[in-house]
Amino acid sequence: MSQELNLLMRQFTLFYSGIGILATFITILISVSYWKTIKDAKEQIDSLVKKAVAEEISNRVNQRIEDVEKIIQKEAIVSQTVAKYCLPMLNPDVQLLEEYQLLKNRGFQISPVENYERRASYAKCHVLIMDFVNANFPDDQEVVNILKEVANNIPDKSTIVIYIKRRVAELDSIFSNQDVYYTPANNILTLMGRVIDAAQIANTTK
Repeated sequence: MSQELNLLMRQFTLFYSGIGILATFITILISVSYWKTIKDAKEQIDSLVKKAVAEEISNRVNQRIEDVEKIIQKEAIVSQTVAKYCLPMLNPDVQLLEEYQLLKNRGFQISPVENYERRASYAKCHVLIMDFVNANFPDDQEVVNILKEVANNIPDKSTIVIYIKRRVAELDSIFSNQDVYYTPANNILTLMGRVIDAAQIANTTK
């Protein structure tokens, strides 16, 4: 009886030992699986973050490249634009004007209009600047008469920037029957911007 009891006790001891070893093994497997899952998740997150960062950098770089390309294209248009500067006065010294020098330094192929009444004065002209600020014509009718004379001599699809500080009522009607683009400018900063815009228009129509 005692031997049987001892045998039974050893069997129970072996059984519980086996259960303990199995439990330990299962615990190890669960731990390894858990940490492997965590590691995989971390690696996946790292991969997604790196991909997102790479895409963002790529998008920003591409946007910067597009911006630079637009600037280069704009500057190329300016440098290729033939601009004529007209100061409708007798013997005007146009090249001494601040506006003329600014446009020249900006990169335009600019030259004075020697005689606004001659058609040849506008040959190969992409943008015409009519300066009524430095010419200082107080009478609107004088301005209108000069612009009508210009309208009779400039080629179709010409682009004109009219530099004048005041509103001239008849301005819209002068070029109404012509295929001409025109825009007013009332100060030196507006003049620079409008001439650049006119160059863009001229580039698409020439």
